[in-house]
Amino acid sequence: MTDREIDRLLSEGLGDVANEAGSVLRPWHMRDIGGGTRTAASLLKTDCVYDGFTMPDLDYERLGEALASAGKVVESDPVKGEHVVVVGSGVGGVNPAVVVVRLMNGDVNMAAYAKEGLLKQNTAGKAISKIKEIIVR
Repeated sequence: MTDREIDRLLSEGLGDVANEAGSVLRPWHMRDIGGGTRTAASLLKTDCVYDGFTMPDLDYERLGEALASAGKVVESDPVKGEHVVVVGSGVGGVNPAVVVVRLMNGDVNMAAYAKEGLLKQNTAGKAISKIKEIIVR
């Protein structure tokens, strides 16, 4: 997954959150505020956090099932042993984070990406913790 694809997923996710909030708060005025949010999100810095651990008994299919319970799996590549999932993270679990999880010979390596505004929420770090907890269960 390229940086551009990750940025697109994060911007779309933030736009979806804005649309959802707008339809709840003022349904007749704010039907599509996500477009502006997507544009603004593309200007925000993307934070990245890495982590890894070993789970010798974990297989690719079981990993995919665990990740599907955490969020939306947007890409899977069995040749690379890789899954890409978008999860809710940050304060209230509403900020999207893209987590790339790679399984090779029992080693689980993760990279989480999230947009951070003025108020840092450690969205990527919280996403890593969330995914790790779900995998280890």
